[in-house]
Amino acid sequence: MAHELGHALGLFHTLVPGSLMLAFYDGSHRFLGEDDIAGIQSLYSPQGAGNLIAGAEIVCATNTTFQLTEIPSGSTITWSVSPTNLFAIDNGSGNTFTTRAENNALHGTGTIIATIDNGCDQINISIDVWVGKPEHVTGILSGPSTVYTSNLYFYSVTDQYHYSGAFDWTTPRGFTRYGGGDGYNYVHVGISEFAWDGYVQVWRKNVCGNSGARWMYVTVEEGGGGPIETIISPNPATDEISIEFANPKQLDDYLTSLDAINESMDIEIVSIYGEKVYSSNITKEGLNLNLKFVKRGLYVVKVSNNKLTSEARFLLE
Repeated sequence: MAHELGHALGLFHTLVPGSLMLAFYDGSHRFLGEDDIAGIQSLYSPQGAGNLIAGAEIVCATNTTFQLTEIPSGSTITWSVSPTNLFAIDNGSGNTFTTRAENNALHGTGTIIATIDNGCDQINISIDVWVGKPEHVTGILSGPSTVYTSNLYFYSVTDQYHYSGAFDWTTPRGFTRYGGGDGYNYVHVGISEFAWDGYVQVWRKNVCGNSGARWMYVTVEEGGGGPIETIISPNPATDEISIEFANPKQLDDYLTSLDAINESMDIEIVSIYGEKVYSSNITKEGLNLNLKFVKRGLYVVKVSNNKLTSEARFLLE
């Protein structure tokens, strides 16, 4: 009987000694052989489970139904979940099973389990689901807290993709998106002359709602990039670039006010995907760089001290 149940579940004969699915009878079996287990797992767990258990990938606080799509004749089906604290309904029977999230405060990875019993043997088939709102965004949100009109800026969060939900960004009025944004862990924005102060925020969202967010209050200043606005030439560039400050006199006055006239500032170059290709210091005299061995693409130059940040982008082709 157990041998035939194996066929009903999609297993073929094997030549591996000690297996339930041997092509010839070699005596009774109380346990499955390693080859039998490997065959079942290749069909049903974890990738194959989705082919037999039909249902949503995310379970919210409203009823969600799962159905076992292939049931061996004469078998009974019971359902269970793990961990039980995530689910409002943690057991059932029959071809279908309806459950929901326990409440909106809990979230995490859960497992729906269908147990097939033919009277002699039991086989568990499972599928993993996400229960509730997405995983919270907990990483570091980086980017300038002061921006200047007619300039481009880059914001990113250190969190990576998580299957529980997609990234979602909000930016203040007048922040125009040029890259990234919803679905990505970064956003590239341009500041219009009509931009308002406000919050740059990022969270994850799914069909159940939004996760906890990371946010930063950003102040918009008029005109240019302030005292540390940079000019990159040539742009587009092939191998070498020159990075200079657009307002040398304003920069001198600013550094003098900080009693930091001879101090250097931080500079880094990142791709629009957040990959850092250069990091060092820059003085008020500027900097020349050879980027011959850097991958072609669009890059952002970020210059900062402990109070201001300036960003400019260039194309390496």
